[in-house]
Amino acid sequence: MVCWALITDVIDYSELKTGRREDGTVYALYSFARKLGQAASAGLTGLLLELIGYSAATRTDPVVQEGLFNISVLVPALGFALLAAILWFWYPLHKKQVDENVIALKKKHASEA
Repeated sequence: MVCWALITDVIDYSELKTGRREDGTVYALYSFARKLGQAASAGLTGLLLELIGYSAATRTDPVVQEGLFNISVLVPALGFALLAAILWFWYPLHKKQVDENVIALKKKHASEA
């Protein structure tokens, strides 16, 4: 959900930087990155299950069940913390910048009309 909330800001930012509005290109890159992320997460899930020793024979083992719990709780929590850190420290489009972009685009579009 965070990505969908930010995608229009990225499109506006791109228009200001390049002078062209390229919605399709931005959406295509986003879609490609999302598919890469889904593939990576599937591979990571298999790797984590292998690391905890999960199999049909060991699925009721208490150690494996604890590992499943940790995968289900800790991995998403770490992912959320990483995403929050990236958005806070690296992502350039904070509220002030987005508001400035909206004003600049309104001026640009008004002068073109």
